[in-house]
Amino acid sequence: MIHTDTDLAPAVASALQLADAGTASLLVCETSAPTVRAVNDTACQRLDRTDADLIGTSLDAVQSDVPYLEDWDAFTADLESTDWQTHTGVHHRGDGATYPVHVDAIELSPTDVQTLVLLRTRPRHTDPMPRSELERQFQTVFDHPASFAAVLNPDGTLRTANETALDFIDATLDTVAGKPFWETPWWTHAESLQSELRDRVRRAAAGEFQRFEAEHVAPEGDSAVVDASLSPVTSTHGAVTGIVALGRDITERKTRKRQVERHRSQVHRLHEVATDIGSLEARDAVYDRIVEAAEEILEFDIAIADQAVGDVLIPKAVSTDLDAQHYYEETPIDADDNIAARVYRTNDASIVDDLSQHSVTPVVSEFESALTVPIGDHGVFQSVSRSTGAFDETDLELTELLMSHAATQLDRLATKRELRDRTQTLEAQNERLERFKNAASHDLRNPLNVARGYLEEEMASTDSENLEEVRNALDRSLDLVDDLLTFARDGQTVTNAEVVSLPAIVEESWRTVETGDASLVVDTDRAVRAAPSRLRQVFENLIRNSVDHGTADARNAPRGDTEEAGSSLTISVGSLEDGFYVADDGQGIPAAASRKVFQPGYSTASDGTGFGLNIVREIVEAHDWQIEVTESATGGARFDVTDVPDP
Repeated sequence: MIHTDTDLAPAVASALQLADAGTASLLVCETSAPTVRAVNDTACQRLDRTDADLIGTSLDAVQSDVPYLEDWDAFTADLESTDWQTHTGVHHRGDGATYPVHVDAIELSPTDVQTLVLLRTRPRHTDPMPRSELERQFQTVFDHPASFAAVLNPDGTLRTANETALDFIDATLDTVAGKPFWETPWWTHAESLQSELRDRVRRAAAGEFQRFEAEHVAPEGDSAVVDASLSPVTSTHGAVTGIVALGRDITERKTRKRQVERHRSQVHRLHEVATDIGSLEARDAVYDRIVEAAEEILEFDIAIADQAVGDVLIPKAVSTDLDAQHYYEETPIDADDNIAARVYRTNDASIVDDLSQHSVTPVVSEFESALTVPIGDHGVFQSVSRSTGAFDETDLELTELLMSHAATQLDRLATKRELRDRTQTLEAQNERLERFKNAASHDLRNPLNVARGYLEEEMASTDSENLEEVRNALDRSLDLVDDLLTFARDGQTVTNAEVVSLPAIVEESWRTVETGDASLVVDTDRAVRAAPSRLRQVFENLIRNSVDHGTADARNAPRGDTEEAGSSLTISVGSLEDGFYVADDGQGIPAAASRKVFQPGYSTASDGTGFGLNIVREIVEAHDWQIEVTESATGGARFDVTDVPDP
């Protein structure tokens, strides 16, 4: 802040206000006498004196050991010819203390009738500032190319303005000097701005610092947003003698700020669109919402969303003002001259600034640039423009965000559709299985039971080997019906699992199977989570398989002859790290047959149904376990059930 004598010309005070920059002490005298006429706040602070105490004081009360105090007239005459001098001297504080200083003396001529001596002082421990640098500092304040500067009278009329400000309105100082500031071309483009400025000048003239933003329009139409200030220049008695108007062009900063705010708003709105898209239950509705959001939020003029159907891309949603002749009815996905097809194949988004420079065939030649983004593996979004370079990386980023939301919902709808189709398929299969079970239970089993009843009556009165064979065939048919019913029931997912003791379930299963002379060894105390009845079926079938196929005698024994079948056979059940096993010490299963034993209908016995082990596998897999057949330690068969979690 510059403090001046009331008699100092207003133009002089305004010029000094512009010179008050940096951290140096400023003392100003007129060339006519070495008397302080103006000081800045820094000088007051360093000299420990008030501005009222300093203004009007002779320089020799403030400084000493400088040559110009010995002959002021000679000094000012010499300064007029050199413009600049640097001296060393001593400053005297108000408390009597002193400190050495460098003094830069420069002649200023703010008006045609008044010249000044500006004494810029610095503590001597700092390096003297070169003359050119001090000149640049003063000129930078008033005439910096990136700043607007002007000096006003207290009534708001313009005294002077720098070249930057004048160039902006393509005017000379003569054409604007003396006019009210608000009636100059900087402000006349907007009455509201003129009114605001008039009020702010009035406040500045009353001693209030003013800072505000204003948009100025140049004659050729260019505009600039300016961070403006009005600084009152006051005398030692507080009277405002002038107003310094400064402005800094902040157009780029404001533009960046608007871009950031716009981007933030767009991202927020796109996330809101994601919520909308997430509630849609039809694919076509998702494509429609994509195009709507592209128009409303991304502000694209022309947008289209294609769905991949087979080997072509088909438009599912287009901008409302886009005619049918402006897009293809379908596009082959393998087309090399089509950007949408390329993007879908590569899954890489694309910005083309000039379509004429690329080997592509736009629908109409008026389209100049294009933005293309894949919608997951569902399709492609594309926006085109009739001007080149219409899209940038921000457009790409926002479009990819929108497409990711759309792809997520389309994935969900596809999964939902697959589950619905699968459910319908399973329901149809279950209906067929139910019909089969009913047929097996009634239409097959009942006639077989009737036939067996008549056979028993006939065998009671007739001794015939042929009748025995008939009975074996009927028994096998009934067993086959039972196995088929079990197979149809146990191929389903387990839903009634509970913690089951393996030793207990094995003992129960052993008691329900005709085992002859076979023996059982249970070497486990493990418990598992399973459906008890279905796990019991597993052990029954595995035990029966060992009894029926484990020994050579068993393969030749008549059906139902368990004593021969189970003779000299030991069946053992034990624990594995992640499951359990059932093994025997019989003949084992040939390697070639081990790959087939779980297939439905496969059996090595002439009277076997071929479903026993297949049912075992179905039940095991229904529990999400695994089963495989291998060789036991004694060379027999061993079935390992694994992936069984702890209960």
